[in-house]
Amino acid sequence: MRIFEQISMGLQDLTYILQPIVFFPKDGTKKVVSYEFLIRSKKTGRLPRQLLELVLNDEMANTLFLNWQEAELKRRLKADPNLKVCLNLAPQQLCFAATWKFLNRLKSLRKQLILEITEEPIFLNSATITRFLKGFENLG
Repeated sequence: MRIFEQISMGLQDLTYILQPIVFFPKDGTKKVVSYEFLIRSKKTGRLPRQLLELVLNDEMANTLFLNWQEAELKRRLKADPNLKVCLNLAPQQLCFAATWKFLNRLKSLRKQLILEITEEPIFLNSATITRFLKGFENLG
């Protein structure tokens, strides 16, 4: 099966959950401060590892995945302007131009988004890291 067909089938199975991130101040109360946007399979309710492996290793797959994610994020964040969401990106995704275009398209929602870079090991030279940092700086 071609990558395009695999990613298309995988995207049809995707959903997401918003997992609360809770702050516990010293007064003993608790407060939900944001939510983590977690990708899940509709069939299993689990992280779709096979699909994400495609996304991390193929620019077209990454582009299609980010298009899905963008539509879902915009729909959800526009429905609740007070919602703050943490969005996970793998370091490998930063190597794709589509990821930077995706982030630029989400700039209007930046007050509602927190960007998290996952802790997956990736070997990058200092020039690439500098380029990534400049890219983040340009996002505002």
